[in-house]
Amino acid sequence: MYIGVISNPKSRRNRQDSSTAAVLESLLDGRGQLAAPDGLKALEQTLTEWKTLGINLVAIHGGDGTAHRVITALARTWGVQNLPEIAFLPAGTMDIAARSLGIEGPPRRALQALLQAGDQAERIECSALKVVSGDTEQYGFLFGNAIIARFLEVQDEEGEASPALSAWILFRGSLSAMVGGRYAARLTQPFEGSVVVDGAPWPANEWTAVAAGTVAQMGLGFEPFPSVVGKPGHLHAVGISSSVPRLALDLSRIYFGKKPNQFGNHSQPALEMCITSARNQDFMIDGDFHNGGKELTVSVGPTLRIRYA
Repeated sequence: MYIGVISNPKSRRNRQDSSTAAVLESLLDGRGQLAAPDGLKALEQTLTEWKTLGINLVAIHGGDGTAHRVITALARTWGVQNLPEIAFLPAGTMDIAARSLGIEGPPRRALQALLQAGDQAERIECSALKVVSGDTEQYGFLFGNAIIARFLEVQDEEGEASPALSAWILFRGSLSAMVGGRYAARLTQPFEGSVVVDGAPWPANEWTAVAAGTVAQMGLGFEPFPSVVGKPGHLHAVGISSSVPRLALDLSRIYFGKKPNQFGNHSQPALEMCITSARNQDFMIDGDFHNGGKELTVSVGPTLRIRYA
Protein backbone atom coordinates (compact mmCIF):
# COMPACT_ATOMS: atom_id res chain seq x y z
CA MET A 1 0.00 0.00 0.00
CA TYR A 2 1.35 3.40 -1.04
CA ILE A 3 -0.67 6.43 0.16
CA GLY A 4 -0.94 9.89 -1.30
CA VAL A 5 -2.16 12.54 1.17
CA ILE A 6 -3.60 15.79 -0.18
CA SER A 7 -3.48 18.39 2.59
CA ASN A 8 -5.40 21.66 2.30
CA PRO A 9 -3.52 24.36 4.25
CA LYS A 10 -6.59 26.63 4.04
CA SER A 11 -8.97 24.32 5.90
CA ARG A 12 -10.12 25.57 9.28
CA ARG A 13 -8.24 23.10 11.47
CA ASN A 14 -5.08 23.37 9.39
CA ARG A 15 -5.09 27.14 9.81
CA GLN A 16 -5.47 26.66 13.55
CA ASP A 17 -2.57 24.18 13.66
CA SER A 18 -0.23 24.45 10.69
CA SER A 19 2.02 21.70 12.07
CA THR A 20 -0.48 18.90 11.38
CA ALA A 21 0.63 18.37 7.77
CA ALA A 22 4.25 17.92 8.87
CA VAL A 23 3.15 15.39 11.50
CA LEU A 24 1.18 13.44 8.88
CA GLU A 25 4.15 13.44 6.52
CA SER A 26 6.39 12.05 9.24
CA LEU A 27 3.88 9.29 9.95
CA LEU A 28 4.04 8.17 6.31
CA ASP A 29 7.74 7.35 6.78
CA GLY A 30 8.34 6.21 3.22
CA ARG A 31 4.93 4.59 2.80
CA GLY A 32 3.50 7.47 0.80
CA GLN A 33 3.70 11.12 -0.13
CA LEU A 34 2.05 14.28 1.16
CA ALA A 35 1.30 17.28 -1.04
CA ALA A 36 -0.26 20.66 -0.26
CA PRO A 37 -1.04 22.06 -3.75
CA ASP A 38 -1.74 25.79 -3.90
CA GLY A 39 -4.41 25.64 -6.59
CA LEU A 40 -6.43 23.41 -8.92
CA LYS A 41 -3.71 23.26 -11.57
CA ALA A 42 -1.13 22.14 -9.01
CA LEU A 43 -3.62 19.64 -7.57
CA GLU A 44 -4.22 18.04 -10.97
CA GLN A 45 -0.48 17.93 -11.67
CA THR A 46 0.15 16.18 -8.35
CA LEU A 47 -2.60 13.61 -8.96
CA THR A 48 -1.31 12.93 -12.48
CA GLU A 49 2.15 12.22 -11.06
CA TRP A 50 0.71 9.95 -8.38
CA LYS A 51 -1.15 7.91 -10.98
CA THR A 52 2.14 7.05 -12.66
CA LEU A 53 3.64 6.09 -9.28
CA GLY A 54 0.94 3.50 -8.69
CA ILE A 55 -0.61 5.13 -5.63
CA ASN A 56 -3.78 3.19 -4.80
CA LEU A 57 -5.15 5.27 -1.92
CA VAL A 58 -5.64 9.05 -1.85
CA ALA A 59 -6.29 10.44 1.63
CA ILE A 60 -7.99 13.84 1.81
CA HIS A 61 -6.79 16.05 4.66
CA GLY A 62 -9.30 18.87 4.72
CA GLY A 63 -13.03 19.51 4.83
CA ASP A 64 -15.98 19.02 2.51
CA GLY A 65 -14.77 21.55 -0.05
CA THR A 66 -11.37 19.84 -0.20
CA ALA A 67 -13.02 16.47 -0.86
CA HIS A 68 -15.16 18.02 -3.62
CA ARG A 69 -12.12 19.51 -5.35
CA VAL A 70 -9.95 16.39 -4.99
CA ILE A 71 -12.64 14.01 -6.30
CA THR A 72 -13.32 16.36 -9.23
CA ALA A 73 -9.59 16.55 -10.01
CA LEU A 74 -9.25 12.76 -9.75
CA ALA A 75 -12.09 12.31 -12.25
CA ARG A 76 -10.31 14.63 -14.67
CA THR A 77 -6.85 13.12 -14.31
CA TRP A 78 -7.48 9.44 -13.58
CA GLY A 79 -10.89 9.05 -15.25
CA VAL A 80 -14.11 8.09 -13.49
CA GLN A 81 -13.57 4.42 -14.33
CA ASN A 82 -10.10 4.30 -12.76
CA LEU A 83 -10.48 6.17 -9.49
CA PRO A 84 -8.31 5.04 -6.57
CA GLU A 85 -9.72 4.32 -3.14
CA ILE A 86 -10.02 7.42 -0.99
CA ALA A 87 -9.89 8.13 2.73
CA PHE A 88 -10.95 11.08 4.86
CA LEU A 89 -8.63 12.77 7.35
CA PRO A 90 -11.20 15.35 8.54
CA ALA A 91 -9.85 18.88 9.01
CA GLY A 92 -12.66 21.17 7.90
CA THR A 93 -15.39 23.36 9.35
CA MET A 94 -18.27 20.88 9.14
CA ASP A 95 -16.86 17.61 7.67
CA ILE A 96 -20.41 16.65 6.69
CA ALA A 97 -19.52 13.90 4.22
CA ALA A 98 -17.09 12.18 6.59
CA ARG A 99 -19.48 12.44 9.55
CA SER A 100 -22.35 11.05 7.46
CA LEU A 101 -20.21 7.99 6.80
CA GLY A 102 -19.27 7.63 10.47
CA ILE A 103 -15.69 8.85 10.01
CA GLU A 104 -14.53 11.23 12.74
CA GLY A 105 -11.52 11.88 14.90
CA PRO A 106 -8.19 13.72 14.61
CA PRO A 107 -6.37 13.37 11.26
CA ARG A 108 -3.24 11.97 12.92
CA ARG A 109 -5.15 9.14 14.55
CA ALA A 110 -7.06 8.40 11.32
CA LEU A 111 -3.84 8.12 9.29
CA GLN A 112 -2.14 5.99 11.94
CA ALA A 113 -5.09 3.58 11.90
CA LEU A 114 -5.04 3.38 8.09
CA LEU A 115 -1.31 2.65 8.05
CA GLN A 116 -1.65 -0.03 10.71
CA ALA A 117 -4.61 -1.71 9.01
CA GLY A 118 -3.08 -1.59 5.54
CA ASP A 119 -5.06 -3.52 2.96
CA GLN A 120 -7.11 -5.07 5.79
CA ALA A 121 -8.83 -1.71 6.49
CA GLU A 122 -12.61 -1.51 6.26
CA ARG A 123 -14.25 -0.17 3.11
CA ILE A 124 -17.56 1.55 2.55
CA GLU A 125 -19.05 2.38 -0.83
CA CYS A 126 -20.74 5.72 -1.51
CA SER A 127 -21.74 7.29 -4.81
CA ALA A 128 -20.56 10.76 -5.71
CA LEU A 129 -22.86 13.40 -7.17
CA LYS A 130 -22.07 14.54 -10.70
CA VAL A 131 -23.05 18.15 -11.39
CA VAL A 132 -22.89 19.29 -15.02
CA SER A 133 -23.20 22.93 -16.07
CA GLY A 134 -22.32 23.58 -19.71
CA ASP A 135 -19.08 21.75 -20.43
CA THR A 136 -18.04 21.70 -16.75
CA GLU A 137 -18.35 18.51 -14.71
CA GLN A 138 -17.90 18.57 -10.95
CA TYR A 139 -18.21 15.93 -8.28
CA GLY A 140 -19.12 15.94 -4.62
CA PHE A 141 -21.74 14.66 -2.19
CA LEU A 142 -24.19 17.57 -1.68
CA PHE A 143 -25.94 20.01 -4.02
CA GLY A 144 -28.30 22.89 -3.28
CA ASN A 145 -29.59 26.15 -4.75
CA ALA A 146 -31.85 29.07 -3.73
CA ILE A 147 -31.98 29.37 0.10
CA ILE A 148 -29.02 26.98 0.43
CA ALA A 149 -26.83 29.03 -1.92
CA ARG A 150 -28.01 32.31 -0.36
CA PHE A 151 -27.15 30.91 3.08
CA LEU A 152 -23.56 30.30 1.99
CA GLU A 153 -23.34 33.74 0.39
CA VAL A 154 -24.47 35.42 3.62
CA GLN A 155 -22.16 33.21 5.68
CA ASP A 156 -19.15 34.31 3.61
CA GLU A 157 -20.05 37.94 4.20
CA GLU A 158 -20.59 37.63 7.96
CA GLY A 159 -17.41 35.85 8.97
CA GLU A 160 -15.45 32.62 8.96
CA ALA A 161 -17.65 29.59 8.40
CA SER A 162 -18.41 27.60 11.55
CA PRO A 163 -21.31 25.64 13.03
CA ALA A 164 -21.92 28.53 15.45
CA LEU A 165 -22.18 31.09 12.63
CA SER A 166 -24.49 28.79 10.64
CA ALA A 167 -26.76 28.38 13.66
CA TRP A 168 -26.78 32.16 14.20
CA ILE A 169 -27.78 32.85 10.58
CA LEU A 170 -30.59 30.29 10.85
CA PHE A 171 -31.80 31.84 14.13
CA ARG A 172 -31.58 35.43 12.85
CA GLY A 173 -33.33 34.45 9.62
CA SER A 174 -36.17 32.85 11.59
CA LEU A 175 -36.67 36.00 13.64
CA SER A 176 -36.57 38.16 10.52
CA ALA A 177 -39.15 35.96 8.81
CA MET A 178 -41.58 36.51 11.69
CA VAL A 179 -41.66 40.25 10.96
CA GLY A 180 -41.22 40.11 7.21
CA GLY A 181 -37.69 41.51 7.42
CA ARG A 182 -35.16 42.09 4.64
CA TYR A 183 -32.71 39.55 6.05
CA ALA A 184 -35.19 36.70 5.68
CA ALA A 185 -36.32 38.01 2.29
CA ARG A 186 -32.76 37.81 1.00
CA LEU A 187 -32.16 34.32 2.39
CA THR A 188 -35.43 33.00 1.00
CA GLN A 189 -35.30 34.60 -2.45
CA PRO A 190 -36.83 31.85 -4.59
CA PHE A 191 -35.38 30.09 -7.58
CA GLU A 192 -37.55 30.30 -10.68
CA GLY A 193 -37.33 27.37 -13.05
CA SER A 194 -38.37 23.82 -13.81
CA VAL A 195 -37.20 20.64 -12.08
CA VAL A 196 -37.43 17.24 -13.76
CA VAL A 197 -36.53 14.15 -11.72
CA ASP A 198 -35.93 10.88 -13.56
CA GLY A 199 -37.90 12.23 -16.51
CA ALA A 200 -40.94 13.34 -14.48
CA PRO A 201 -41.47 17.10 -13.89
CA TRP A 202 -42.17 18.33 -10.39
CA PRO A 203 -45.28 20.57 -10.50
CA ALA A 204 -43.94 24.03 -9.67
CA ASN A 205 -41.86 26.79 -11.25
CA GLU A 206 -40.82 28.68 -8.12
CA TRP A 207 -38.70 26.99 -5.45
CA THR A 208 -37.48 27.93 -1.99
CA ALA A 209 -34.78 25.29 -2.45
CA VAL A 210 -33.82 22.34 -4.60
CA ALA A 211 -31.24 19.96 -3.16
CA ALA A 212 -29.69 16.55 -3.66
CA GLY A 213 -27.28 14.36 -1.76
CA THR A 214 -25.53 11.02 -1.74
CA VAL A 215 -24.85 11.26 2.01
CA ALA A 216 -27.62 11.61 4.59
CA GLN A 217 -26.61 14.82 6.35
CA MET A 218 -26.50 18.44 5.26
CA GLY A 219 -25.08 20.13 8.35
CA LEU A 220 -26.42 21.35 11.71
CA GLY A 221 -27.81 17.87 12.35
CA PHE A 222 -30.25 17.91 9.42
CA GLU A 223 -30.65 14.61 7.55
CA PRO A 224 -32.75 15.37 4.46
CA PHE A 225 -31.37 12.48 2.38
CA PRO A 226 -32.07 9.30 4.40
CA SER A 227 -32.65 6.97 1.44
CA VAL A 228 -28.96 6.96 0.46
CA VAL A 229 -27.67 5.41 3.69
CA GLY A 230 -25.85 2.21 2.77
CA LYS A 231 -27.30 2.31 -0.76
CA PRO A 232 -24.80 3.51 -3.36
CA GLY A 233 -26.09 3.91 -6.90
CA HIS A 234 -28.67 6.63 -6.42
CA LEU A 235 -29.11 10.11 -4.97
CA HIS A 236 -31.88 11.62 -2.86
CA ALA A 237 -33.63 14.66 -4.36
CA VAL A 238 -35.54 17.28 -2.37
CA GLY A 239 -37.61 20.18 -3.69
CA ILE A 240 -39.28 22.83 -1.54
CA SER A 241 -41.88 24.94 -3.34
CA SER A 242 -44.08 25.67 -0.34
CA SER A 243 -44.04 29.04 1.39
CA VAL A 244 -41.39 29.77 4.01
CA PRO A 245 -43.89 29.37 6.90
CA ARG A 246 -44.89 25.95 5.52
CA LEU A 247 -41.21 25.06 5.15
CA ALA A 248 -40.78 25.91 8.84
CA LEU A 249 -43.53 23.38 9.64
CA ASP A 250 -41.56 20.71 7.80
CA LEU A 251 -38.13 21.51 9.29
CA SER A 252 -38.50 19.14 12.23
CA ARG A 253 -39.43 16.29 9.87
CA ILE A 254 -36.47 17.05 7.60
CA TYR A 255 -34.17 17.25 10.63
CA PHE A 256 -35.01 13.67 11.58
CA GLY A 257 -34.77 12.36 8.01
CA LYS A 258 -38.52 12.10 7.43
CA LYS A 259 -40.32 12.99 4.21
CA PRO A 260 -41.79 16.53 4.19
CA ASN A 261 -45.58 16.49 4.15
CA GLN A 262 -46.50 20.11 3.35
CA PHE A 263 -48.10 20.63 -0.05
CA GLY A 264 -45.54 21.49 -2.74
CA ASN A 265 -42.59 19.82 -1.05
CA HIS A 266 -40.98 16.77 -2.68
CA SER A 267 -38.53 14.13 -1.50
CA GLN A 268 -37.52 10.95 -3.31
CA PRO A 269 -34.61 8.68 -4.28
CA ALA A 270 -33.54 9.27 -7.87
CA LEU A 271 -30.87 8.85 -10.52
CA GLU A 272 -30.97 12.27 -12.18
CA MET A 273 -32.36 15.74 -11.63
CA CYS A 274 -32.46 18.37 -14.41
CA ILE A 275 -32.89 22.02 -13.42
CA THR A 276 -33.65 24.69 -16.01
CA SER A 277 -34.04 28.44 -15.56
CA ALA A 278 -34.25 31.53 -17.74
CA ARG A 279 -31.28 32.92 -15.79
CA ASN A 280 -27.83 31.66 -14.85
CA GLN A 281 -27.99 29.68 -11.64
CA ASP A 282 -26.08 29.95 -8.37
CA PHE A 283 -25.59 26.71 -6.47
CA MET A 284 -23.38 24.99 -3.95
CA ILE A 285 -21.47 21.72 -4.00
CA ASP A 286 -20.22 20.51 -0.62
CA GLY A 287 -20.24 24.01 0.84
CA ASP A 288 -18.48 25.64 -2.13
CA PHE A 289 -20.40 28.39 -3.93
CA HIS A 290 -20.61 28.19 -7.74
CA ASN A 291 -22.11 30.20 -10.61
CA GLY A 292 -23.54 28.05 -13.39
CA GLY A 293 -25.51 28.30 -16.57
CA LYS A 294 -29.23 28.14 -17.30
CA GLU A 295 -29.27 24.35 -17.30
CA LEU A 296 -27.89 22.05 -14.61
CA THR A 297 -27.92 18.29 -14.42
CA VAL A 298 -27.36 16.58 -11.09
CA SER A 299 -26.93 12.83 -11.40
CA VAL A 300 -25.36 9.80 -9.76
CA GLY A 301 -21.63 9.81 -10.31
CA PRO A 302 -19.04 7.07 -9.78
CA THR A 303 -19.23 4.79 -6.77
CA LEU A 304 -16.32 5.62 -4.47
CA ARG A 305 -14.56 3.04 -2.32
CA ILE A 306 -13.77 4.80 0.94
CA ARG A 307 -11.25 3.19 3.25
CA TYR A 308 -11.32 3.69 7.01
CA ALA A 309 -9.96 2.02 10.11
